[in-house]
Amino acid sequence: MGQEGIVIQYGAQKSYQAVTSNLTLDRYDTGKLLVLSGGAGRTAALTCSLPAIADVDAGWQIQIMAASNHNHAVACVAGEPLLSGAIMVTGAMGSAGAVAIPGSTSLTLATVGLGSDVRGTQLEIFSDGTNYFISGLSTGGTATAE
Repeated sequence: MGQEGIVIQYGAQKSYQAVTSNLTLDRYDTGKLLVLSGGAGRTAALTCSLPAIADVDAGWQIQIMAASNHNHAVACVAGEPLLSGAIMVTGAMGSAGAVAIPGSTSLTLATVGLGSDVRGTQLEIFSDGTNYFISGLSTGGTATAE
């Protein structure tokens, strides 16, 4: 799965995990920063699968950062369309837009077009114990919710 450690910034600690293969999260991953690095040889898109909503408590949260330019994805358990929110996407020459995520089962970052690059994209996912909520900023490309 990758390297794990602690980041200390301004006196605050955050657990991080460098992710190099597909990852199924569980209730104990709450609070982590997951850094998606594109798999072995840095050639593959990665999928982070969220735990079943019944398996997490209200307040469960993670942060995901794309460290490689791949079509990384976040997925809910099959049959649980519980991912809602929006992601701001910045494009070429300062253009910007938002991708709505209305009760979706997955979100895929897409590297589309010349010069698009999802490295640096940040996603925050939070659970209230009934649903997952997502917000984030993508530095290029686009995002697709299904």
